Amino acid sequence: MKTKHLIPMLALACANVHADEASIVTDPSKIIESTTYDLGDRLLTVQELTPDALSVPPLPPPVAPQPAQPPRPATQRVARAFIQIGGTTYRQEGQPARSLITYHPQGGSGPVTFWSSADWSLLAGVRELTDSSGKIWQQMCMITSVDLDRQNSRLQPRERPPIPSFPAGRATYQIISGTPAAGAMAPVQLFLSYYDDHLAELQAAFQQRAAEQARRVAEEKAHPPIPEDIFVQYRIMAPEEIVKPETTQTTPSN
Repeated sequence: MKTKHLIPMLALACANVHADEASIVTDPSKIIESTTYDLGDRLLTVQELTPDALSVPPLPPPVAPQPAQPPRPATQRVARAFIQIGGTTYRQEGQPARSLITYHPQGGSGPVTFWSSADWSLLAGVRELTDSSGKIWQQMCMITSVDLDRQNSRLQPRERPPIPSFPAGRATYQIISGTPAAGAMAPVQLFLSYYDDHLAELQAAFQQRAAEQARRVAEEKAHPPIPEDIFVQYRIMAPEEIVKPETTQTTPSN
């Protein structure tokens, strides 16, 4: 039967779901067919059982009709928009971090690339901010980090990007390509202002995320997960066991 070829694929899709060992049927008289597949790191055993080996789960009770809910009061719609950010943060011992950012303003004016004096990897965890007009800006951000000291110590180091100098003080940016429309950089400035006002919090959150990631890596290295064998058991339902959905008949009006 062609559907049997789908069973190993379904079992692999559910490889992380482990059934209670007590629920596995071990009586040989109730096993019609058993096939074992070697997955490399574990075994997959698929077994077809006799009709009496597994019971059909009972149907859920009918849902009682819910009383009509009173209409909700009208709420004011909140304006939302997206700020799409991607780029690289460059770090070097004794120097402040600098970020090369590609920003896609809404409205189709084309991407804008700029250098920023802010460490944008700290801002990557900020999901949304609200501007002075009440509009919520949701950030879609992907930032990579480059250690210039480690990069320059390689046998074939890549060319160091020409990082501009920035004055001391609040975080700012310097556009190197693209022509943003009027007001298009306002969301960028919104996040930079938040960066200045919450720098200590952002640094603490970044260090906490890095420490948690290092802890998980060390734990997985010290205690690598042991793959468990997979058991999939099934039986073919008889036609009379298949419950068809009820259909509602309506009487046409005259």
